Amino acid sequence: MSTSNDPVTLPPPAPNQAYMIVSALEAGVIDVPPHLIVADVSKDEKIPTCPSLSFLLKHSKTGEKVVFDLGIRKDISKFTPPIMNLVNEYMPINVPQDAADSLAKGGVPPETIKTIIVSHAHFDHVGDHTLFPNATFILGEGADLVLSTPYPVDPSSKVIPNSFPPDRTKFLERSAFSDSLAGFPAAYDYFQDGSLYIIDSPGHFPGHINVLARTSSNGSWIYLAGDTCHDLRLLRG
Repeated sequence: MSTSNDPVTLPPPAPNQAYMIVSALEAGVIDVPPHLIVADVSKDEKIPTCPSLSFLLKHSKTGEKVVFDLGIRKDISKFTPPIMNLVNEYMPINVPQDAADSLAKGGVPPETIKTIIVSHAHFDHVGDHTLFPNATFILGEGADLVLSTPYPVDPSSKVIPNSFPPDRTKFLERSAFSDSLAGFPAAYDYFQDGSLYIIDSPGHFPGHINVLARTSSNGSWIYLAGDTCHDLRLLRG
């Protein structure tokens, strides 16, 4: 990664540059106590309710749709005891509508989604894969290891067993991240046209990945960071 003093240079647009049309999708909310993520914060500090967002990205030329993250599932019967303890004691959730509902309300049937990129395998990002029967799920290298040892194999695991369909799940090896751009040393040009990059973003959880998407033909971008940074104080120090 670049330092705070290094200039960040994004790839310039090519002639007739493709880009992604990005829409945020409601996929539940979760209370996140600041003292769990920021050092030296009082337990009495106000607890914010945070959106667990999903995103629809549509290619400007081909119309191909990609979803990034699925938020929280409505059916909590699959939550393991460690997840339920976390939800009940620290992080209450509410899911008036999930990612599939949000897509359907916007006129996009969930079964038409072919690709879902998942930042990491925590319960508030994986949603419910059964609602997307035709999608291939893309995760980062390392996620396969934590998914192979769910509860009760690992009694403390915060991973939902069978989070993804094995026959439709791909794990991007680190060797695939062969590009370097915008201060990120490891990026993967997903469509090979500069419209969407998957960024290797280690640290929060094994296999953690982000998305950097071009949102216009002349130079605007959006960075979908997953759980890279929960609070601005983590950046400011």
